[in-house]
Amino acid sequence: MTSNAIESFNSWIQESRTLPITHMIDTIRKGISAWIVARRKHSQTWTGALCPTKEETWNLLSDIGRSWLVIECTAGDFEVSSIPSVTVNLQSRACSCHQWQVTGFSCSHAVAVIRRHCDSVFSHVNECFFYNQIP
Repeated sequence: MTSNAIESFNSWIQESRTLPITHMIDTIRKGISAWIVARRKHSQTWTGALCPTKEETWNLLSDIGRSWLVIECTAGDFEVSSIPSVTVNLQSRACSCHQWQVTGFSCSHAVAVIRRHCDSVFSHVNECFFYNQIP
């Protein structure tokens, strides 16, 4: 089994493989450093609060849950009337669909609850999805 990332890395270090081990490691280190700097410069052009892919995901999830009915059951527990109906707990960042727990990013049910019942729409988004500072 192969992966595109590994194949890409292998083709990238092809020339370095013939060097002595210390030179090969140094060449790979320099290449990775250059890649990190290029990615950092690219990220400085971003304008939203979240990384662009997560910003798109948030907007899509928000559209999916726009018509769902959200009912507060107890403090922090909400029932979302979707198909199927699920329960969301904001304090524990948990949803009975389990997508929030698995991915670490809010599922469409959690986004529906957050949009309707929280001051900040990003209040329950893990800080690792913000590229700069938490709003």
